[in-house]
Order: sequence, then C-alpha cells, then structure tokens
Amino acid sequence: MSKTVVLPLLFLLAGLGGQASAATSTTLYAESLNAAWQDWSWSSTRNFSNSSPVKTGSNSLAVTYTSAWAGLYLHSNANINTTGYTGLQFWVHGGSSGTRNFNVVAYDGSLNAGGSVSVSAPSNTWTSITVTLAALGNPAIISGFVWQDSTGAAQPAFYLDDIILVAGSPSSSSSSGPALGVNAAASRKPISPYIYGMNFTDESLAAELRLPVRRRGGN
Repeated sequence: MSKTVVLPLLFLLAGLGGQASAATSTTLYAESLNAAWQDWSWSSTRNFSNSSPVKTGSNSLAVTYTSAWAGLYLHSNANINTTGYTGLQFWVHGGSSGTRNFNVVAYDGSLNAGGSVSVSAPSNTWTSITVTLAALGNPAIISGFVWQDSTGAAQPAFYLDDIILVAGSPSSSSSSGPALGVNAAASRKPISPYIYGMNFTDESLAAELRLPVRRRGGN
C-alpha cells in the first residue's frame, strides 16, 4: 500500500507559458547515496543498503534516531543554485508500528537552516512526500537537507527511498487531463469540396482556383 502527500501545494505556476526549466532533477538517494552527496548525520544509525522494506529497486535507506533531535543530514559536495528547482520528493515508510515524526529542513550555502516542514510517516506503508522549496523558505542556494526528529526522543527505524530534488513542478502535485490518442489507421473519408470558397472574388480568380462555391455575407 502507498499514498501521496504534498506539503504544501505550489503557488508559483501562473504566467510561465510553458517555459522549460534549465535545471534537471537531482537524485540524492536511489539504491545508494549519490556520490556528489555526503552523510553528515548525527545521533542516528543509517543503513544505505537496507534490503527490506524497499519502495523501488533492491535497497532503501534505513534511519534510526538514537536520541532526541537526532538528524539524517545529506550534504551536497557543491552548493546548488535552486533556480529551476521546485521541491524535494521522497518516499517514506514508518516502520513496523506507530508513526515516525520528523521535520524536513533545507540548509543554505552558509550552512544556515531555513524553514521546516513537519512530516508524520505511518507504519506499514510507503508514503510519497513532496516538500516545496517555498515551504522551506525559498533558499537561493542549498547545501543539504536534514530529516530531524521532532519528538524530543529516540525513535525506531523508518525508511526512505527515491529522494529527489525536483526541477519543474513536482509530479505528485500536478494534475493531468484526459488521455488523448490518434488512430492513424482508422477509416477516413475525403473532405467535402463545398467547404472551400471565397467572398466576392472576381470571375478570373474563381476560375483559376476552380472554386466550387462563392459566398456572400459571411463565411
């Protein structure tokens, strides 16, 4: 079982006219930690090759908070300009019982924490989480993300998978229209020649174009 949560919705999509983003989505974790990122965590145990539960592939990231305010901290080797990025997406599994509670925090280029978003991860299911950069204070530069205990106590293991810094609109917050398709092999018929015509053309042009109809007062 899995579900999707968006925290909170984006409000920046008006008036962009379909303009493409120069940024490309960056994967922090999928099967293993991206080589461009480091584990700067504290007061916690981490297993980046956990075999169960797993959302996709063979591995997930297991995290256990061993004391109050512990944190999983994924730090980028290079500061990231957030132009073109819109949010952080990941899957979380709350473990075998209860609920895991933590805050997601973005750190800027000076290692200062910005805004935080509270997440509650129920047990025995994978939940898709989208945290917008707007909710994290719209940092111009990001140096890392932290998943920090919000209970003031140690917490049992929970699991993360497919952690992505998303360029463009996060997929889980977008809506899709009806599916459209074209069957090029379907039966076809010619267009009626009587739909073509001109208003008030002279005789010579009408003869040259072989117009089937000349209209007056409209189309």
